[in-house]
Amino acid sequence: YQRRVHGVRELCEFGDASINEQTSKVYTKNDKKESKIERGVAFPTCVNVNNIICHFSPLHDDATVIQEGDVVRVDLGVHVDGYIASAAHTIVVQTTPEPIKGKLADTFAAASKCMDAAHRLVAKGKQNQGVTDALAKICQAYGVSIVDAVLSHQVKRYLIDGNECILSKSNPEQKVENHVFEEGEVWTLDVVVSTGQGKLREEESRTFVYKRAPDQQYLLKLKASQQAIKEIDSKFQTFPFTIRSLDQKSGRLGVSECLKHGLVIPYPVLYERQGDTCVQIKHTIIIGASNPLVSGIPTIQEFSSELSIQDPEILEILSKSEKKRRKKGKSKKKASGGAAGTDEKSDDEGEDEEEDKKEEAPAPKSKPKPKGKK
Repeated sequence: YQRRVHGVRELCEFGDASINEQTSKVYTKNDKKESKIERGVAFPTCVNVNNIICHFSPLHDDATVIQEGDVVRVDLGVHVDGYIASAAHTIVVQTTPEPIKGKLADTFAAASKCMDAAHRLVAKGKQNQGVTDALAKICQAYGVSIVDAVLSHQVKRYLIDGNECILSKSNPEQKVENHVFEEGEVWTLDVVVSTGQGKLREEESRTFVYKRAPDQQYLLKLKASQQAIKEIDSKFQTFPFTIRSLDQKSGRLGVSECLKHGLVIPYPVLYERQGDTCVQIKHTIIIGASNPLVSGIPTIQEFSSELSIQDPEILEILSKSEKKRRKKGKSKKKASGGAAGTDEKSDDEGEDEEEDKKEEAPAPKSKPKPKGKK
C-alpha cells in the first residue's frame, strides 16, 4: 500500500476503491462496446479480525482499529463484464517478521496444504466429495478443525455462488449434489481452518453485506425502500454489496423492508468462539486439461509447525503440486545464475533433476530404413 491504514472501515473502503480504480484501466479503447463493459466490485472488501470470521464490512461510524498481533482475514471479489475472481488471505500483524509458531502455525500449515490439495483435486473427471475427504484428513493431521458450513462454489458469469458446491466438511444436515468436474468450469475455492472447534455462530452484530434475491419482486411501501431497491438493481445487480455503499439517507432504512419481503439476501457476520481464530485462503480457478489456472495467490507468511501429514494418499496428492513448485524454483535459480553457497545439490534435488530430464527428453529418432528391396 502507498499509505498505512489501521482502521477496519478505512481498509474496507480502500479495498473497494482500489478495485474500482484498477478495473477502470482495462478495456479502455475508444470503442462503444468496451465503454459499456461493466466492471468493479463483485464482493465488497471485508476485513475480519481475530474471532470475527467473515462478512465484516462496517459502516462509516465504526472505529475498530487493527492492533499488533491481530489475525486479519481480507476477503474481496472483482469482476469485469460479469466474469468474477474472488480472493481471501490471512495476515498476522507483526512489527518484526518472525515465523508464526504454535497452534496458529499448525492452522496456517493445514490451510495451506488444504488449498494445495484442492488445486490438484478440482480437476477434470474428479468428484467434489474427494475434496471434502482430503480436507478432513489434512486438518486431522495438524490437530485443527475445518470450519463447518463453508462452501466452495462453481462460478458463472454474474453469478458468484452457483448451485454446484464443495462441502468443506461432511455434515448430515447439509447435503450437496455429487458433481464431476469438467474442463473449463470456474470455481472459487474457499478454505477456512480454525484453531478451535470450527463451529461459527451469529452474534448480536448487525449485517453489513447483502445481495439482490434473483427473480423476487414486491411492491414496497416506503419511499426509502423503493429508492434503495432501485439503487441496488442499477449499481450492483446480482453482486453482493455493503450498506455503506448505498445512499446514506435511504439505504439503511430501505434495506430493512427489502429484507422483510425477501428482496435481498443477508450475509451475516459470523464468529468463532472468543479466544480462537481462523486462517482463510480463497482462490478462483479455471479447470484446465491438465493444470488449473489460478488467480489470487499471495505469499503466505512464514510459519513453523512441528506437525506433518503421514497419510500416504494425501502425500501422493500433495507431491504433485510440490514437484511443480520445485521445478519453478529451480528454473528461477538457473535464470538468476544461482545464489552463493548453493552449488551442492540435495538428494531430492538430484532425483528431481533426473526425473525432469526424463520428462523433457526428446523422443528417440526412428532409425533410417535400409535401402534395397521391400
